[in-house]
Amino acid sequence: MNGKVKVTLRDVIGALEGAAIRAKAYQGSGSSDDMVDRMVENLAEELQTSLVQLRYYTKPATEGTLTEGKGGRFELCGHELTCGFPIELYLEDRWEAGRVEYTGNKGYYFYGPGEPTLEVGMRGRLRE
Repeated sequence: MNGKVKVTLRDVIGALEGAAIRAKAYQGSGSSDDMVDRMVENLAEELQTSLVQLRYYTKPATEGTLTEGKGGRFELCGHELTCGFPIELYLEDRWEAGRVEYTGNKGYYFYGPGEPTLEVGMRGRLRE
């Protein structure tokens, strides 16, 4: 991510944080309009979700390929991948975020778009 994009994202995150603070302040204002109150409550929740995601995606990423580790588990960039471990996989020409899961029928798979079974050599990345 280049410097200009980082500055822009910091500005966006700052603006969203300010909007989230204002939305929370509004929630305690004693408004008499229930519809507006629900809209502001929903907006505050969406802002928080967006902030969490933006903060995650602005963390540095380490890229590598899946390898077979100990005990049949997969490894990526030196990390053993267990159930619930957040990863990103390069699928169909784009990065997709998800997590590692396991089922007896399918084995280890990517809980995300398409839910593919994990395979040695798949391109992936981790964030700090």
